[in-house]
Amino acid sequence: ELFVFQRTPNWFFPKLDPVYPDIVKHLFRRIPLLMTIQRVTLFLMVEGWAWVWLTKGRLSQWFQILIEGNMRAQLDNQNSLTSKLIPKYNLGCKRVLLSDDFLPVFKKNRNCHLVTDTIECVTANGVKTEKEEVNLDMIVYATGFDIEGSICGFDTFGRDNTKLRDHFETQPCAYLGITVPNFPNFFFVLGPNTVLAHSSLVYMIECQVEYIMQTIQKMTELHIRTIEPRHDKTREFQSKMGEWTLNKNFSTACRSWYKNKDGVNFVLWPSNLLQYWWMTAKPNLLDDFKIGFEPEYLSL
Repeated sequence: ELFVFQRTPNWFFPKLDPVYPDIVKHLFRRIPLLMTIQRVTLFLMVEGWAWVWLTKGRLSQWFQILIEGNMRAQLDNQNSLTSKLIPKYNLGCKRVLLSDDFLPVFKKNRNCHLVTDTIECVTANGVKTEKEEVNLDMIVYATGFDIEGSICGFDTFGRDNTKLRDHFETQPCAYLGITVPNFPNFFFVLGPNTVLAHSSLVYMIECQVEYIMQTIQKMTELHIRTIEPRHDKTREFQSKMGEWTLNKNFSTACRSWYKNKDGVNFVLWPSNLLQYWWMTAKPNLLDDFKIGFEPEYLSL
């Protein structure tokens, strides 16, 4: 038997994961450009799709009605299930899941049980809720993410022995999600405000690695010894993140792993992906950074 202990329900999107027929695979092999066209098409479709359901407004509300109808259909509109599995918060406020077969598991299946009672503790025999103790052989502990902890997964110290985790307590931002003031020659991949809720993180990593490599190349060419973002540029970037977040569904009052303990969007990129590519396409060392040159270079 399977018992699912649920604290908060999730919105579920159709997975849309078709099996490619042999003729399509053959065409991809013969004409590789078709794969590129398909990739670009999917990229733009996902961007448009995310703009609809992540942005506050009527389109998002209508899309939520559509998704709710699909979820109710998967549950045969059984009130005993829909009351527990249909979220009360707006679509996009928390992480959306992709699945066509999770919800039907609880429909007319004697071996699968949905438990929404508050858990009091884990016992030697299983899990004790406010109503009963459920005896179990195995527990899969899957409760979410500690994003702040993962971004500062190990102690990192900058100027004046400043600890990165302490820095983020008061200034939860990195310039372009890559560099941090007072932490010279330190570069992030998937730093604050560069995680995605709708598309591939590989895209963000590629933009960031290209930006970092260009920066290092320029440092080598110009005999730059240290580099760190200016405070004013970082504050300006942080202000943009807050401003762009305001019209997103994840800026509402519900609790999610997108926000830090103060309710600030510390995680998600709040704009489209082409915007991030444009902002990271070419580093501007003179305008955006504090620079320290090699002493030998200054003495020439």
